[in-house]
Amino acid sequence: MKNIILFLIFSQSLYGAVQYKSSFSNCPTHLVGRLTLAMVDFFNEKKSLYDLYHWMNEKKLTEKNFIKEYDIRYHPLVDLLEIHFNCPLPYAVYEKKSGERFILTGDTREVSYDYLSYLIDEDLLKREIPHLFIKAAGAEDKKESKEKIVSLLRNMSPLMLNHLGELVVDKHQDLTMIFSFLNHPVIVYYGSEDWEKKLPKLESSLLHLKEQQRIPRFVFFEDINKVTTKF
Repeated sequence: MKNIILFLIFSQSLYGAVQYKSSFSNCPTHLVGRLTLAMVDFFNEKKSLYDLYHWMNEKKLTEKNFIKEYDIRYHPLVDLLEIHFNCPLPYAVYEKKSGERFILTGDTREVSYDYLSYLIDEDLLKREIPHLFIKAAGAEDKKESKEKIVSLLRNMSPLMLNHLGELVVDKHQDLTMIFSFLNHPVIVYYGSEDWEKKLPKLESSLLHLKEQQRIPRFVFFEDINKVTTKF
């Protein structure tokens, strides 16, 4: 995935008197580029940052364009409008019982599945992201599960992430992960506690076995240090 894509755009005549400079970070340019031009047009008409912020919030343009945060600054001495965008990183495809699919982001928000399509179309996503299923009934349990999953994936090495296909959290908050090594599935029963603390043991075990071309069918975590594999 491209971590940073920077676009500098200057305009003096096509979009009014104000010049503008924008940085898109990891945002899809198709969406944010059009939004930038609309913001410049609005500012040219109103000449007010307050009105521009109010318009953005009223129209819910950050949500519609998958923007995590943005910053607008105006430099009157040089008549320059600066606009900076930042978009969320996708961590998992979250599939609900209804069959609806959302993208779970790094701040544990659920955004439209369309966001993934924009990232893929612009080559901003360099690997498959895993599918997540949460079977917990209560809203608080689901919220806790999503927070723990994002934290786990954030700390997992890129090499392991490349092999991860699915994560399932059952009603007891027990996590099961399904990896694929050398075209063989590996089912990891991970338990409900100490997910991040178990990572070093999980990664060292599976990567070592991969080097030996001995791929287990099942991996069971009884605690942080005790791991059982079945071939």
